[in-house]
Amino acid sequence: MNKTTLTTAPAGNGHKGKYILDHNSIKVAGQNGHSGNELTKLRRTLAEIQRIQIEMKRELQLVKRIRVEAERCQQDIEARARSQAQMFLLQTRLVTKREIAELKGTYGEQIQRMLADIRMIRITAQEELDTQRKFTDVTRIRALSFSYQEDTGQLLESKEETVNV
Repeated sequence: MNKTTLTTAPAGNGHKGKYILDHNSIKVAGQNGHSGNELTKLRRTLAEIQRIQIEMKRELQLVKRIRVEAERCQQDIEARARSQAQMFLLQTRLVTKREIAELKGTYGEQIQRMLADIRMIRITAQEELDTQRKFTDVTRIRALSFSYQEDTGQLLESKEETVNV
């Protein structure tokens, strides 16, 4: 049983009263002979206090429900945020992998073309080198041939001189 103590200001008789209020009755402590008007005021005050207590209990229950709902909303928001972050990471990975594959394809093709060009340049250079070797061989053979002709020409001239003499 809830009891409330209420101290009032001096009444018309100049006495300060102390009242013990409970839900069933109002008892005046320490003083007797209070007027009915004062008891009526006290009963109204008690009713008002009881009404405020009931209203506060309702408010407390409402606050508790709101807090529980807020915690549930917070958990939902956190779960959604984690889910969205994971989805974002997955999408980023997929986009990155796709871009890497595209770059590999694009640059792979370019590299293959460059390698083909390098092979062609190497083949052309090898052919040019072979051609230069052939020209060198031809030039050497000509030089030897001229040298041989000069040597044989001198021999022929000396034979002719010997025969002519």
